[in-house]
Amino acid sequence: MRKYQIKFLSSIFILFVVMISCKKNTVVPIQNIPLNSNSKIADTTIIKSGVYLLNPDVKEIDSLKKNKGEENFYTIADDSNFYISKISDLLKMPLINITKRSVNFKNENLVIRKKDEKSIWMIIDYKSGTAPQKYSLVEYYTRISKSPQNVSTDTGVVDKYMKNDKYFSVDMDVNNDGLTDKIFSNKIYKGDSLIIFFKQNDKYILKLSTINLSQDGGQQISQIVKNSNGFSIFTAFPKGTDNYNYLVSYKNDDFIIEKVIHKVESWQDKSQKKCEFKPKVSLKLPSTEIFEKLAISEDDKKCF
Repeated sequence: MRKYQIKFLSSIFILFVVMISCKKNTVVPIQNIPLNSNSKIADTTIIKSGVYLLNPDVKEIDSLKKNKGEENFYTIADDSNFYISKISDLLKMPLINITKRSVNFKNENLVIRKKDEKSIWMIIDYKSGTAPQKYSLVEYYTRISKSPQNVSTDTGVVDKYMKNDKYFSVDMDVNNDGLTDKIFSNKIYKGDSLIIFFKQNDKYILKLSTINLSQDGGQQISQIVKNSNGFSIFTAFPKGTDNYNYLVSYKNDDFIIEKVIHKVESWQDKSQKKCEFKPKVSLKLPSTEIFEKLAISEDDKKCF
């Protein structure tokens, strides 16, 4: 194991062990579920207001490394560590670290269990007397960076992606305001992230962290180009016989897949087939939900 990995893993337990979950997502208010006989005892109890960082414990980290592979684990954890550092810099209060598997918000009669969540890595913003709010790291960073005292995104965030050889970047005016924005996407075999920054004055504001619509073992990111209402994402099967064009529009502060063009060429006789459908799917949804809605839309169109 590389020295960097060993050093990182040791420091991760002290403050910054985290991974970003998939991709993205709107803020989800936690439902006020009463405690039952199986949930009265939690690993830790919280009664004070604060911003809490929920992390995996040692066993969960080992499991993640086995499932994701060490290389992918350290890549994602390094990105997570970066955002935690930025959040800590912007917060006006300490970021409180928690690695327990269940948390009891006693005053709200509420227990959060990692096993019940889609992701066990999250920011929990809690104000006593109100339901806690859950955020991904990117979501919370975006939220606090837009607050009056933190209206601009640190240029170091954009520089980080520019210097990372796992990403390629595209410059374009996504929202048609006359300013050049930046889109970052993982390269082939390097991940499936898509990150969008809008240019505002002399700074870049993080607007979206989602998926680039590539799929392991199948469709791979090909290119990202400007269209009249936003941008288009092209993916293709490695041999180029099957490709998608996702036309994304930016409107009402959302990124919507308005139209999809799917083309297939027969390897036998070189005949081509094309299908078009309009899913109206937001890229702010979780990745699994995005793909599910796209598949349903294409099935309803009875393509191929």
